[in-house]
Amino acid sequence: MSKPTLPALDRAWHMQMLVICALALAAAPLLEVQGHDKVRLRGWAAAELPPLCGSQLFWGISCPGCGLTRSWVALAHGDIARSLRYHRLGWLLMLLAMLQIPYRLHALYTGKPLLPDRVATGIGIGLIAALVLNWMVGIGWGLLERLG
Repeated sequence: MSKPTLPALDRAWHMQMLVICALALAAAPLLEVQGHDKVRLRGWAAAELPPLCGSQLFWGISCPGCGLTRSWVALAHGDIARSLRYHRLGWLLMLLAMLQIPYRLHALYTGKPLLPDRVATGIGIGLIAALVLNWMVGIGWGLLERLG
């Protein structure tokens, strides 16, 4: 019996997700946070990353993902408290990115993903909902601090 193969589009998707997650996880320890919001290559002040959030850049408003890069960098250096200050869900996204590596490798090797599409979609929707809820809580705390 031959092993199942993924359709080319699915195979490309799994490969892209594998590469993106692996690169993001590999980059985090090579970066450092300078001040509160500048991210640069570790030990190289001239190699500062450009702003990554269009919402912050164009409108001065944080988005649900603002702080994730800094959170991952802090986590990669073992600073959990600082990571949580940058983004309360950074640890969760990093964990999910780490889990993507065996998940995508399994799908590419066996020709089928571990989870049914409905479950994977549900996890994605839940993650988006958690990011938006976290963002709204942050806005609420900010308003309360200004009022009180």
